[in-house]
Amino acid sequence: MDRVLLVIDDIQYSRHIEMTLRKVGFDVETINNEYNITDSILSYNPDYIVCRGISNRMSTLNVGKKIRESSGKYTGRVILIFAEGYKVSVDDLVKLRPDLLLFEPISTMKLAIYLFSFSKNDYL
Repeated sequence: MDRVLLVIDDIQYSRHIEMTLRKVGFDVETINNEYNITDSILSYNPDYIVCRGISNRMSTLNVGKKIRESSGKYTGRVILIFAEGYKVSVDDLVKLRPDLLLFEPISTMKLAIYLFSFSKNDYL
């Protein structure tokens, strides 16, 4: 069973994604702020990290930077979800090296399909 760490600032949205991913067979842990992300990565050791932050207390860009800077040995997949119309600079993308870059709106089933396509490719 693949482990997914959700780093999402909207609690209701994160619970919806968490329930959907659990129903289709993923083991899911959720955090709603960026402060304990390094500890969560080390303790949970996720296969995938899904990040969405569009509020003042958490941004996708900051979390992506923390993932790459603080846990350089993390070998899992990183999926970053940005707000609709958000402009990401090329320099930031080079630093973040996301495995998948998505923009809102994204349905939970589409996210689950992306995760399944990653896990299928891992086993081929």
